[in-house]
Amino acid sequence: MNTEVVRVSDERAPSRRDWLGLAVLSIGLGLIVLDGTIVGVALPDIIGDLGLEFAEAQWVNSLYAVVLAALLLSSGKLADAFGRKRLFIAGLLVFIGGSVLAAMASGAALLIAARAVQALGAAMIMPS
Repeated sequence: MNTEVVRVSDERAPSRRDWLGLAVLSIGLGLIVLDGTIVGVALPDIIGDLGLEFAEAQWVNSLYAVVLAALLLSSGKLADAFGRKRLFIAGLLVFIGGSVLAAMASGAALLIAARAVQALGAAMIMPS
């Protein structure tokens, strides 16, 4: 008796929409990584332009990572509850708002707060 097993694949080739989704998510993750490291490069100019103390400069540089790490798990839970796409879009808007605040900052307090807002947005983007 000859028995052949024919396997039917449920997989499909990635569509253009799949690749677009991957590109959008990759850009979002790239923004998060870039924003976490770019301040270190610009910090000497930021200190000079805003007249920051050393401790304030450290907060500007470190707060992003601290807030991102603190909120990442809860953002994952929010993504499960409300949907990854919704949280990604909301996180992108929060991140952009934090970036605008950081660009308008004229002192340490607003810049530090803006970095915290950026990290909140980043934590919302990352679980997506």
